[in-house]
Amino acid sequence: MMEMRAGTLSRQSAHAVVTDPMDRFLGCGRGPCVCEGRATDMTELTVHIESRDGSRQETFSITDLVIAGWTGRNKEAMEHHIAELEALGVKRPPQTPMFYRVSTSRLSMADEIECLGGASSGEVEFVLISACGGLYVGVGSDHTDREAETAGVTLSKQMCDKPVGGTVWPYDEVEGHWDQLVVRSHA
Repeated sequence: MMEMRAGTLSRQSAHAVVTDPMDRFLGCGRGPCVCEGRATDMTELTVHIESRDGSRQETFSITDLVIAGWTGRNKEAMEHHIAELEALGVKRPPQTPMFYRVSTSRLSMADEIECLGGASSGEVEFVLISACGGLYVGVGSDHTDREAETAGVTLSKQMCDKPVGGTVWPYDEVEGHWDQLVVRSHA
């Protein structure tokens, strides 16, 4: 899962002490947000928002990108996946879920991305964009260098671009049927 926080040349936060990293990213899209101006690196994404009210185009200035790993609800399946990766030399996460900060410059809406070597692969993931206008859901790929992953997951997350789709939906319009949503990746 990839979470992105968006703003217009600003950083958003709630008026609260953040104890859970996800509170910081999901809080702004779920309720009132305060936009505090500060210089920051950002990446702009222009997407189509499909909603009950119709379709519109919007540009988000992404100021933070976090990849949430090991987020599965099925603990047995997640443990099986962790064991598979351990057998390949990937260190077991110290806790689940894990949150990995990634440079926003790694976001890409290009049809193709370029990677060094042949050890990278992607996985289809849902993407959350939290903006003062709301929380949006889209699709993307946590493209990762699998060889580098054995040296360190955090390192491997920084090595490949993260492709994202060009259409998003308001979270509150898909929340009620979240478990019926299907995302697929085709190579």
